[in-house]
Amino acid sequence: MNVEHPSVIKLERIGWTVVKIAFVALVLMLVLNPATKGRAGFSGAGLETVLPARIKAAGLYSVNAEMSGTLVKLNVQPGEEVAAGQVLAVIENPDIEGRVERARRRMELAAARAVQPAPAAQPQRQWLDEQYASALRTRQIAEQRLREFSLADAENPYARARANADRIKALLEQHLATAREAEDAEREADNELRNLNARREVATRLRQELEAAQSQVKMASLQLDTAGVPAADPGYSKLEYEEAYAAYESLRARLQALQVVATLPGTVIRVNGSVGGPVQEGAALVQIANSSNLHFDVSAPASIARSVHPGDHVLVRVPTDPPAEVPARVAQVLLEPDPQQLSYLIRVTIPNPAPDRLLVGLEGAVAFNH
Repeated sequence: MNVEHPSVIKLERIGWTVVKIAFVALVLMLVLNPATKGRAGFSGAGLETVLPARIKAAGLYSVNAEMSGTLVKLNVQPGEEVAAGQVLAVIENPDIEGRVERARRRMELAAARAVQPAPAAQPQRQWLDEQYASALRTRQIAEQRLREFSLADAENPYARARANADRIKALLEQHLATAREAEDAEREADNELRNLNARREVATRLRQELEAAQSQVKMASLQLDTAGVPAADPGYSKLEYEEAYAAYESLRARLQALQVVATLPGTVIRVNGSVGGPVQEGAALVQIANSSNLHFDVSAPASIARSVHPGDHVLVRVPTDPPAEVPARVAQVLLEPDPQQLSYLIRVTIPNPAPDRLLVGLEGAVAFNH
């Protein structure tokens, strides 16, 4: 019969005690760590960490105002389902509406002159004076719109996104970031660049409008200089009508832009602005989510994120009534946009388990097994 030495038995007991203390300390650290705001416990598969998750729509887009003005009608509220082509809001812009009316009157006058003899010299001069004054007002409005327009709203986000992409690229070269993080940062920079280019197109259009207004002033001035002189070209009246008709149709098309229309179906999750309030050109009036798929975004410290990989099995807890649990897989592990937080974003994407409820914006949870 072998009898172990008492010192050996004592060392084994001390060893097991150290293991137990270390395991309890690990559990307490996961439970009390303020960065996770989650909890840890045991499941059938072992140690389980549950962290809160922000629920977002996998498909999200904004409907922007194409023209500035006053919001006079708002047809939707958060939570409502909308269809593609549905009118979400209506903007009133007295400037463009007045220009459309003046263009309509000009077209009607041109049409009358195309089938009737030329007016007497004095009434013609009076009409030309009115046209010249209208052209001056149009130019003044175009100048003001161009002065008030700024690219800074798009240039600053692009500069930040570009700097963040360059920073993560540098971290990737030092093996401190993943290739996926670099790709996502570069994609975000590309998105901001597209937004900037869209704003640049608006600026180009405003400059073109000013150039067109300046041309109208020159044309009206030239007509005043030659007032009373019969037109040498018998097709002049017809040409004038065609130009007036084209100008009217162009302005009427812009008038349609005062109706804010949904481009895709989905659920309204946010409405910016109120009836009677001002609206700036390019402002995001309505945010619409296509919530057929949902993102569950978890903010996790590096100590947890490093042990999680795309494709890992997790359990998503959905805040339905009653609450639901959906098995899923990790879709992405990303570095949070703010490097000062020193945290990662773990994204899990699932089909919407409750399409009849508005889950976007609520908080769910994701359980990770270790």
